[in-house]
Amino acid sequence: MKSTGFSTIEALAATTILMVGVAALSQLAVLATARAASARAATMTLLLAEQKMEQLRSAPVQVSPPGALGADTVGWVDYLDATGRAVAGVAAAPRANAAYIRRWAVAPVPGTGGATFVFQVLVTRWKNRGAADVPPAVTRLPDEARLVSALTPGVGP
Repeated sequence: MKSTGFSTIEALAATTILMVGVAALSQLAVLATARAASARAATMTLLLAEQKMEQLRSAPVQVSPPGALGADTVGWVDYLDATGRAVAGVAAAPRANAAYIRRWAVAPVPGTGGATFVFQVLVTRWKNRGAADVPPAVTRLPDEARLVSALTPGVGP
């Protein structure tokens, strides 16, 4: 007797192989989505840091209080929404609808007699940074941007 088609065992084996392949591809899709979100956040934090650095370098120099980069210091921090706009009514306490925290610090370079200044901008996503905010070395975590620049006023760009 001649048989045509597949047996139940063959169909079950083919379905199992197909399901294993689909499961592997779905994990890859989840990983790719997470990486894309991380890249998007890193790009946004960098743009926000660059924006603040431009503002600082074009304005008259004001020296920040010590620790302004490691803690939310009034006058040296912005709370921004997911599109990068300042959250209305910024005060000492963070706002619930803030997506990013942008801190900056300006300090004179030692040994220059106050002629050269270091500007630092740190933009983080809204989260507890833990030990990353502990002085003296405020560090950058993944998905964050930290820019550092020096300026000697009156000596070119």
